[in-house]
Amino acid sequence: MSATFASIDKEDCLKLLDEIAFGNIVVRNDGPSNILPAFFVREGSKIFGLMLVASGDMQGAMDPDRWRLVANEIKGDQWYLVVISGPSQQFPVTEAFKGERAHAWRLLQERNPCWKGKKLDDVFSVSKKEVAVCFSMWLDEISGYRIESQLFQRLPDP
Repeated sequence: MSATFASIDKEDCLKLLDEIAFGNIVVRNDGPSNILPAFFVREGSKIFGLMLVASGDMQGAMDPDRWRLVANEIKGDQWYLVVISGPSQQFPVTEAFKGERAHAWRLLQERNPCWKGKKLDDVFSVSKKEVAVCFSMWLDEISGYRIESQLFQRLPDP
């Protein structure tokens, strides 16, 4: 079974980012990279998001210079993949970053209506083994690809 690959221009990448609400932060390390689930929303040329990090992965995950956001979506027989990198910043749970965390959470609530009217800690009541990390990332570099293959077609419901 064959597949065709094509690049996606920046405008189409931005449209996809406005449709996709979930992706992964890939943290580049000297060894294997960590892949962390992340909810995100685009505001202009910046991404705001929230990722859940296991406390054992905190050290590598807390170096935003190593982050890449990967968002993907399958539509019919096409898989769309968008990769973003740029200066990133985490918003720790401190008074100094209270405004940034509130802004990120407000944007995420607008994107995910089931979170409206809820507090961040109520939605992500994490244990001591996990930490909810709010972050931002500038869209300095963006690339996208469309991969078309019958492999991506949805199977019929039984």
